[in-house]
Amino acid sequence: QGILGGMRVLLNARFGATLAMVHGVFAQATFGCLVSLATFTARGWREGRSIVHPEAGRLRLAGVGLTALVFLQIAFGAGLRHFGQAFFIHLATAAGILVLVLWIGFVAALHEPIRRTLPRSTFTLVAAVLLQVFLGVGVLALVGVVPPGYGKAPTHAEALLATAHVVGGALLFAASLVFTLNSFRHVLSPVAPHTVDARPAVGVAG
Repeated sequence: QGILGGMRVLLNARFGATLAMVHGVFAQATFGCLVSLATFTARGWREGRSIVHPEAGRLRLAGVGLTALVFLQIAFGAGLRHFGQAFFIHLATAAGILVLVLWIGFVAALHEPIRRTLPRSTFTLVAAVLLQVFLGVGVLALVGVVPPGYGKAPTHAEALLATAHVVGGALLFAASLVFTLNSFRHVLSPVAPHTVDARPAVGVAG
């Protein structure tokens, strides 16, 4: 990420927009590594209780698919921001992300053991996607289809709202990653080999 940042400075005149997009997307990958490290070293990862549940496989698959889709959405958003392209793909991907998160929230609400095992991860995920949808609708209403930097010069409000939408995407990516990692750690499939810690739970997983 540091090398890409240096290239942004030295090669901006030649590859400015392309390097900006690559730099921004790779920043999210770096952020994801840091979020994963924080998750793996958290107390809940070591001491949180685990459960065996028949929905474990589908929950994990939904988490993996959601995390991949959010990362793709970040890339599509960077393309829209720097090149003014992929608006409808960005919109369609956003709809897919919303559906997946709502399904995960529905499964957690329907199955109390999952809800009690992953309370913070599930709540944060649902809250993050709702915030991001709100910010996305706000950007669309204020700026329109043309992103800041294309067409007329953006106002301060437009630039701030668009930046908040980028930050919201990073938070949603972090929330989906944490949820997915915790689902693999604490929600076990009954058809796969596993060892459930029978000790009393010190705390919830996350």
